[in-house]
Amino acid sequence: MGLHTINRVNLRPVEADDQLAVSILLGTVFDSPDPARMISKLRENQEVALEMLGQQDGKVYGYIAFTRHPRPSGWWGLSLVAVSSAYQSAGLGGRLIRNGLDEARKSGAPAVTVQGDKGYYERFGFSSHAARNLRVSHGADMTMIYPFATGTSGYRGTLTFPAAYTSF
Repeated sequence: MGLHTINRVNLRPVEADDQLAVSILLGTVFDSPDPARMISKLRENQEVALEMLGQQDGKVYGYIAFTRHPRPSGWWGLSLVAVSSAYQSAGLGGRLIRNGLDEARKSGAPAVTVQGDKGYYERFGFSSHAARNLRVSHGADMTMIYPFATGTSGYRGTLTFPAAYTSF
């Protein structure tokens, strides 16, 4: 996909009518129903802080979800990002991440965490060094923080995840 094409993809919050299209995208991208089930459970438990999608000509090509961490209070986690194969490596995932981080900042989240590929997420400002003092139940070597508020970089404490993370 060319740059002008990716810029025509509309980014917007997910609405109730989008949930089926999001589930289909997640099932296709991850070749499993589990990510869609996890998101459904997070919605049911009211643990989703933000969901956005990338849509063009009525078709959903990208999706991102941020959840609320039980601890530390107010922190968000970048839970899931998915991009259709038609838009892989075209920048749609990056647009979703940057817009999502901007929304997290505007909403007053002190920090956003992610667990994943450091080489990928560090280009958006996530830092494994900032997460060095976090205690997590799993994936400490993949945990990064995007700190907004003073004191979140290097925070000493336990990071807990919504229960749905371990359900699937």
